[in-house]
Amino acid sequence: MVNTYINLNGRHSSFLEKLNKIDINEVKDLQKGIFDILQFAITSDDLLEETKKNLSDLESSSRPIPKLIVVESENFQSITNLINDPYIDAINIDAPEEELRTRIYSLIGNVEGEKINFNNLDINLKTFEASLDGEVLDLTFMEYQLLKFFVENQNTVW
Repeated sequence: MVNTYINLNGRHSSFLEKLNKIDINEVKDLQKGIFDILQFAITSDDLLEETKKNLSDLESSSRPIPKLIVVESENFQSITNLINDPYIDAINIDAPEEELRTRIYSLIGNVEGEKINFNNLDINLKTFEASLDGEVLDLTFMEYQLLKFFVENQNTVW
């Protein structure tokens, strides 16, 4: 399930129907603490600035929120300069469901594949964070790498 902020208007109703068929959980209340569960944002080209403003308190340069911009065919060319940002992608409003799913998962990555779990220890390979019982551990990079190495090689005798 992908926790998503959706900022689309009425003319995107057909696109919203496609979203309902995919594992999307709409996050409606944007609070400060929501960042830990918010993974993604979907907006339209005309609502992009409003979406950035709404997310500005939640994201930072070190933890950006990936955005998928829904664009109508005639406006697609004008939005291509934004696609240089690795956290922004665009999709045509008429794109098939499979393309939508592919673009979403290419922006957020395989969330489950980027985490290692061992008992109550979670290691996030994408953010280089380790947490124990939900508390983020304050580790140096070398300590993090060593911990990750031992968790990945549990069956090896040292």
